[in-house]
Amino acid sequence: MTDPLAAIAHNKLICTGVAMSYEAPIDPDPRPGTEAAFDALVTQYYKLFREGIRTDVAFLRSVEDSPWVASFDNAVYQLRTAKQHDDNQGAKTFYAAWIRDRSWEEAADAFLGKSAKALGDLERISSLHNVNLRRQRLGSGHDVRAAVEQFCVQEISAAHNITLPAPYYEILDRLGLLGKRGARAALLVAYSVCAATDLTGEAFLQRVEETWRVGSS
Repeated sequence: MTDPLAAIAHNKLICTGVAMSYEAPIDPDPRPGTEAAFDALVTQYYKLFREGIRTDVAFLRSVEDSPWVASFDNAVYQLRTAKQHDDNQGAKTFYAAWIRDRSWEEAADAFLGKSAKALGDLERISSLHNVNLRRQRLGSGHDVRAAVEQFCVQEISAAHNITLPAPYYEILDRLGLLGKRGARAALLVAYSVCAATDLTGEAFLQRVEETWRVGSS
């Protein structure tokens, strides 16, 4: 499974040349079974989301304000504030509603599910913004459509942590497509084979060749 924080950091580095500093939260297994453990989990994500990567979150929300991000931002704020400030009745009411009819494990699982959706959406936004920035940087004389297609392929492969087990030129040479129109489609086939199998070397190239032959016939 893709680590959304790592993907967001990767996209920020590509876009800006600046690394994203953060401390990855621990995914507890089993889930917290006490009030204190649940509160500690909330605090960990509060420090990540509203302190550690606060400026990055704000920037990505300025690109596209996701309802999942807004919902989690509110939840982590209310849940932590309820235990940090005795005078915030609204936060205390939110906390009580969150844990009502839930065990502490279920409350933590719901919280982590909401955080995963928020971080996943931030990852998506960061990838789209990355492609758009790269499109804007294209010089005159470029085939914009072809370049954007290639950028999208690169973002897809990066987001899913896919590395081809053979150089791209070796794959295209095997298929007789070096410098030819079908090269991009062939590489998409190669990425698909890579994602679906553990093949390497000659076995990988042979499977790509077989798949390409069937798909293009």
